Amino acid sequence: NNRRALHDTKLSGTAIPAGSVVHLMIGAANLDPAQFPDPECFDITRRPNRHLSFGLGIHICAGNALARMEAKIAFAKLFQRFPNLRLVAPAALSDRIRFREVTELKVAI
Repeated sequence: NNRRALHDTKLSGTAIPAGSVVHLMIGAANLDPAQFPDPECFDITRRPNRHLSFGLGIHICAGNALARMEAKIAFAKLFQRFPNLRLVAPAALSDRIRFREVTELKVAI
């Protein structure tokens, strides 16, 4: 997901000269502390929640409403079945550069 800057530009105060290669870091999406207080915290009740998980505008995921509904139902059922479910250790994350993913999640029920 590399792009090349066509013109001199600035992004969040950083100068990007024309011709520079810009690497899009999808794994960094939703981790901007200016947008999200405590961005590393998984908080499904966060409001406002201007996340980029399903894309944006004409590039928005066509299945985003279904995915949200599935997640809402799944979490409700999970916590209904295991009301004392809790993390016992921080989530282990992959070291992949493009996407962040949980590789291990230790919980107690």
